[in-house]
Amino acid sequence: MVRVVVLGTGTLARFRIEGLRRDARVEWVGIGSARGRSAKEFAVQVGADAAGSVEEMLDAGPGAVVVASTSTSHAAQLWAALKLGVPILCEKPIATNLADSQAIVRASEDAGVQLQVGLQRRFDAELVRAREKVAQGALGELYSIRLVSHDRTPPAPRFAATNGGMFCDLHVHDFDLARWLSGREIQDVFAVAGVRTEYHYLGELRDVDTTAIVLRMDDGLPVSISGSRHDCGGYQMRAEILGSKGALVLGADRFVDYRQRFRQAFTDQLSAFLDVVAEKRGNPCPGREGLAAERAVAAAQRSHRERRVVSF
Repeated sequence: MVRVVVLGTGTLARFRIEGLRRDARVEWVGIGSARGRSAKEFAVQVGADAAGSVEEMLDAGPGAVVVASTSTSHAAQLWAALKLGVPILCEKPIATNLADSQAIVRASEDAGVQLQVGLQRRFDAELVRAREKVAQGALGELYSIRLVSHDRTPPAPRFAATNGGMFCDLHVHDFDLARWLSGREIQDVFAVAGVRTEYHYLGELRDVDTTAIVLRMDDGLPVSISGSRHDCGGYQMRAEILGSKGALVLGADRFVDYRQRFRQAFTDQLSAFLDVVAEKRGNPCPGREGLAAERAVAAAQRSHRERRVVSF
């Protein structure tokens, strides 16, 4: 039985708390927020056991911490949580600044703290099977991978201002998936992006809503990524993998949002984290894996800004 503190009061924090309340291994859930009063109101809504400021909840003696706050809050909250020495599940990104992410991962490793990054696509059953087929050589020599990540609607202005931008918020998943599916490292990144939708506030926030990205992996494998903050047909995450012995097309269906698409993956991811807390399994997505994806984020941002290929 474990006591878990969740930092954050947004949609994803609610999703995590609901999952923790359903798991018999969790005996107590506390909610921490920079706005203590909001945390207490939120706790009543979701049935949490306690709520207060981030500091108060971290002082409550949790055996694990889940960081599910706004992306721009992650770094400061991770530094505070690391002092406890308990396992941490942090939603992506680790931080919105690559240098901060590097420092946090290094500190967690030095302290022997299990830091699991919330890249939930690694727990999607369809994608897991695809990765196994690639690893077993069932598709032969890989020719190409194509990934599609389209939101049904863009993030609200308040969230868009704190999520680190489209490359950081959305495409970090694709960069991780490119590495995870292929078993290779990203070598080159070229990104074209702009504001094409009617949601002009994204441009005012110096963000984008439409992207086309090409990656070259370290063995020459090309990976293409299509991204959009608006798809009138619904949320979709699609993958096409072509090889010399076969091909896979994954994720043809469309959904209301990412939570509906990856509901089971989120559940399995949280269960895996609780296994890590109980020392029953190794970390399925350690900090260095999240950091590798965030390096690609930084490269894509630079590529878009400077209109050139960025190499690692």
